[in-house]
Amino acid sequence: DEGMAPEDAVPGEAPGSTGWQQRTPDLNTDEIGIEFMLPQGIGNITAKGQNKVVEVVHLIEYRKVATTPWLRPTVASMRVSSLAVPRLDGEVVIGGFRMGVFNIAVNFPVSERAQYEVRIRCIETPMTGIDEPEHNTFFHETRWIALKSFRNEAPWTKKGIAMVAMRTRATDQLSGTIDDFS
Repeated sequence: DEGMAPEDAVPGEAPGSTGWQQRTPDLNTDEIGIEFMLPQGIGNITAKGQNKVVEVVHLIEYRKVATTPWLRPTVASMRVSSLAVPRLDGEVVIGGFRMGVFNIAVNFPVSERAQYEVRIRCIETPMTGIDEPEHNTFFHETRWIALKSFRNEAPWTKKGIAMVAMRTRATDQLSGTIDDFS
């Protein structure tokens, strides 16, 4: 995609990119969230028009800012959205056949509240484009679109204020404020 910022491409997915992509979330992080976008979807369309599953594997590592060594989130600690599954520590497999844009989220807690560096690279990918002998069309371009930082604490600590947790079901468009609740 010509309009894509270079830092949004995950290595191995965009032609000519290699190595790690690295970003740093906010200070005082308790949990790290990563969001990928697959703008064209993921899959393989064969010369006979069959839809085939494709898998792409990304390796995630993190560490406190300016320290070593790099750590990998454990399989047990990673929470991932649909069409993704943790394989080994730090490895996330995005797989399936789905046309059109969709996002994948990966969240994992860190051992102590601090600022962390996060790096990601693609370690397994099928070919890109059309393979001439078989005339298969592969699509699996992946973009790293967000790095999120979560703090597990109340939004404020002022005494004498009651907080309410609320879950809202949205239909069509959700905007404005909630007028009243009981």
